[in-house]
Amino acid sequence: MNTLPELGAWVRNEVESNVFQVWMRDLLVELCSVDTTPGPNIDDLAEREKAVYDIIRREMAGAPSASLECRPVSAEITRSPHFSKLYYTQSPEHPEGLSVEDAYRGRGNLLCALPGAGFAPERGRPTAVNAHIDVVHPYFPPDVRGDTVFGRGACDDKSGIVSMIGAARLLHRLEQEEGLALNQSVLFMFVTDEETGGNGSLSLAMDAELRGRYQSIAVLECTGNDLHPANRGAVWYKATIRTHGVSKLEAAARCVLALEEEGARIKAESDHPLFPQRPVQTSHGILQSFGEHPSRINGYVKFLVAAKGLGREVLNSRIRTALERYTARYGDKTRATDPESGKPKVARHLAIDGTRGRFVIEVWGATGHMGSILENDCAITKAAWVIRALAGVRSEFPDLDIRLPDDSLDGELNLEGGQGFVPTHSIEEVTARMKEAVAVGIRRFIAEIGTGAEAASARITFDKLHNAAFDGDPGSDTVRNGIRASTCLGLRDPEAPVSGWTVSCDARLFACLQPGLPVLTMGPGRLRYAHSDQEHIRTEELQAGVEVLTLFLLLETGAIVP
Repeated sequence: MNTLPELGAWVRNEVESNVFQVWMRDLLVELCSVDTTPGPNIDDLAEREKAVYDIIRREMAGAPSASLECRPVSAEITRSPHFSKLYYTQSPEHPEGLSVEDAYRGRGNLLCALPGAGFAPERGRPTAVNAHIDVVHPYFPPDVRGDTVFGRGACDDKSGIVSMIGAARLLHRLEQEEGLALNQSVLFMFVTDEETGGNGSLSLAMDAELRGRYQSIAVLECTGNDLHPANRGAVWYKATIRTHGVSKLEAAARCVLALEEEGARIKAESDHPLFPQRPVQTSHGILQSFGEHPSRINGYVKFLVAAKGLGREVLNSRIRTALERYTARYGDKTRATDPESGKPKVARHLAIDGTRGRFVIEVWGATGHMGSILENDCAITKAAWVIRALAGVRSEFPDLDIRLPDDSLDGELNLEGGQGFVPTHSIEEVTARMKEAVAVGIRRFIAEIGTGAEAASARITFDKLHNAAFDGDPGSDTVRNGIRASTCLGLRDPEAPVSGWTVSCDARLFACLQPGLPVLTMGPGRLRYAHSDQEHIRTEELQAGVEVLTLFLLLETGAIVP
């Protein structure tokens, strides 16, 4: 048994067995039961990461030829432009965050090497596979419903970990039972801190010794088991808005709208053959106390509107017009059905409560990964449209006051989110244009309220995730091997075009730091559920992830000839 169709049938038969299905599900549940959300309590985080690594070590005993090593995160990462500041380590005791040495003390990445037999040295190439163990906030524990596992990390990215371990087990069985071994070696990388900027993978990508151990790499993410030799880029921003005697919230709304406009211009310019759909997203995740993560679409905002004599009729009229304009541009998600629940994506856009002269407005959206913004609904953006419309009544109600609950006119307001882009734009150009967009928003706000420039200001920084876009060769042998594996399993049309992934991940670190290295992004799970309140994966998707990865590694290492 050494032809691809025969191997595909063998792999599928093994993975479809009840024993393997239960093992996959139970392992994913166990991994998701450990909360690996990054946080300031480093000792606690290290213990939780160790718990995941211990599970992996235990499971890799099923592939006894594997050798495991915990490799610390190198302090050298601070020298790289790809280094992400350790904002998640900030605390009252450490307001600026911890140093790399302190943040990664007792922590690191877990490496697992599978040896190659080397029976045909001229064939194939040593390869690496990468998946991350960390997840985004808010964490929620796993729950099995039928053939589906719900839970934080279920598709992003602990399903990738299960795929790697499952593939290792199948490769070991092939060698023991069928005499078919890997020809070249495989290096599995289980990494930390992907969601916070990629410092775990950065340390490995910079590691000179490791570079000699692989000549291609597959980074596992929730691509729906499709494969991509390119990634769009992403940069997270933090805008700190400061005002004196005027509304911080109105100023922030103007900045949001200016960022949306600039994002639309960048998207219009983004003509790239691997990204025909122009996956250039502008998303906002945090508005002061509302929101959890820069790249998690904001789902709820509440603010106050007050003015002497302001009635519900005027309020309703302005809001109705704002929502009509908003939904004309972004779509009406109260009319879009969530395919999982069968209910509307958004039950209602907003609610108004209060009496004449003072009202509380609540705005709802649909959360998820910023890459799925077109399918979801950002409450911050929606609120910005409403706030701009309400600001228009100031000529009639000069004492109009729009603010967040329990907020004052003076002080600071923080706004965080992200901007996606493709290889047509450099990260330097994108950040420069975002800076100018925020400045434009402040200038517009000042012009509207008719006050001096000293009344409002904003500073935008990019200290968190800042991922460059990259494009690889869609015709490389590595891509062709991925296509062969997927086609053999009936998961892909061999004539379907190869495209870039519409999201950013650690793949760009290996592509940028090792030019010419074939880099694939692939893996089980669907992006629409990553970072969402309904994060989940079906068993059949997890099964396909194991199958594709197993066949890909046999092809990529030259164990079989297609």
